[in-house]
Amino acid sequence: MMAVKKLKLNKDKTEQHLLHSRFSSPPQLHLLTFGNDTVYFAAHVRNIGVTFDNTFSYEKQINNLVKSPFFHLRNIAKVRNYLSDVCMILIQSLVCSKLTIVMLFCMAFPDI
Repeated sequence: MMAVKKLKLNKDKTEQHLLHSRFSSPPQLHLLTFGNDTVYFAAHVRNIGVTFDNTFSYEKQINNLVKSPFFHLRNIAKVRNYLSDVCMILIQSLVCSKLTIVMLFCMAFPDI
């Protein structure tokens, strides 16, 4: 069907995952085949900047959100002597907004 419509599956960018409850065991399905292409299920996938896992626990997303501000803070510490006051204020507001997103996410999902 895909060949008829001249569609091609990009194996490097195609990800899929199978959703299931975290209270039950996952189904024993490991791959799907589309014509000659085989796509394996991933433990987590990323779409529009959000990382989803197969139980929607958002654990990987929170880990990524927490790592980002600390990465930026470390880089700012390395170059802070060369930055002007205005630039420092802009950078601090960027990092604070990322930290705010982390805090809001943690408040929305306290059990994670």
